[in-house]
Amino acid sequence: MKIVIADNNSVRFVKRQYNQQPAGSAFTEVEAPYNRNYFNTLLYDEIRWNLQQNIQLYAQRYGDLSNYILQQFRGQALKIQLKSDTALTLDGNIKVNVTDASGANQIFTASLAKKIDNKNYRTRYTQVGFLDYGGYCAFYFGSTATYQFGTTTVIESGVTYYNGDIPPYLAVGQTIQLLYLGIGNPNNIEVADGEIITAITFDATLNKYVVVTSKAYTSVSNTTAQYISVHERSAYDIYELALTDFTGSGCRKIEITTSTDSFASITEKWESEFLYFDIDINEGQLLFQWWNDRDKFGIDFRTGLQNYCYLFCDMYELRPELNAVIASNETGGGKLLDSTYKRKFGLTFTGMPRHLAEKIALIFAHENVYINGKGFAMVEGSYESSPIEQTMLFEVKIEVTETELLGIYSDGYRNTTPTPEDIRDGDLLLIDDEGNTLDIGGGYGLNIDADELP
Repeated sequence: MKIVIADNNSVRFVKRQYNQQPAGSAFTEVEAPYNRNYFNTLLYDEIRWNLQQNIQLYAQRYGDLSNYILQQFRGQALKIQLKSDTALTLDGNIKVNVTDASGANQIFTASLAKKIDNKNYRTRYTQVGFLDYGGYCAFYFGSTATYQFGTTTVIESGVTYYNGDIPPYLAVGQTIQLLYLGIGNPNNIEVADGEIITAITFDATLNKYVVVTSKAYTSVSNTTAQYISVHERSAYDIYELALTDFTGSGCRKIEITTSTDSFASITEKWESEFLYFDIDINEGQLLFQWWNDRDKFGIDFRTGLQNYCYLFCDMYELRPELNAVIASNETGGGKLLDSTYKRKFGLTFTGMPRHLAEKIALIFAHENVYINGKGFAMVEGSYESSPIEQTMLFEVKIEVTETELLGIYSDGYRNTTPTPEDIRDGDLLLIDDEGNTLDIGGGYGLNIDADELP
């Protein structure tokens, strides 16, 4: 079995790859030269190894664990998207562990759910033309509504105009499911109940490609119905691992291991960079959230996943951009015809490890980027990163544009819609409709009627 964890998750993981060292080697298996690359080492490793005389990984650069820059997280769920070529069960063939900086196990709660079944991906097509083709059921496409399914729900829908063509993945020998009445849920229909595609041919009379199935069929005239296509979209199904209920605050590292024999031997091991869990984020850190409408950088966002992290960032520098259209008359005078204004900010991230410098670039390459609940878009070509002299850290600068200018182009002053989780976490206070009782949780309220105040 094999799992893949994309770097575009909220947290960066590396796959541990150990190589057996010969007898008498000065290196452990994890320190082996074959391991020394960006893809399977953590910054923590690189700093430690840099201080070891027999390794000195980057001897020309200074690394200090006391200045180790960590991502911070609050108490909300930390969700990680996994891809697997094998069905996963938590503590069955995949196991999760969280340790502190000393290696001691930490308390947490984990849950695992399959989000998209890519190996048996299902798409429903409506308004498909059906006909009797040599005594067998055949169908063709014009324009059709499409519904693409993950495991139990539609994850994408739309209209596709095939105009006589067919979806590229349809092939002779493929199993499909025909539906003549009602819509039904394709996730409740077994593949074994379907029919086989026996031929794909072009019909000159219809001027369309016709897909012929193994189902015996006789009809007086062409009918319009719908069918379900089951095919392999990818060799990896998509899962979501959620970690919650961390106790206390402090340094944490997440380990994910896989096994085919109840963990008598570990097949794969993934480790995260160190993280710092705290209820109250401070020290000039901003909340970054990012997602796309579809796939981006190894993450399928159709599951509803929204990645987030807190990073040290200076966002004080406002850089207004003003454009104007001016008409000039023949005496040299001018008149302002129109003008536009953009609110831009210069963002500076100082002391970023290499993996966080990359994360910042990935964040701003998404369609939806929010900083402390406000939408921003990257200014093209503005990303810059440079190593801080003689250190293992980087300075990153990027310019962003506010996507909705409240008070200038909009009066929608509620940036985000509060949720019950926001209220419970103490980010917002909820007052009842009468305006005199403060919700304090558990069905209790605190009376704040001004007439009763001393």
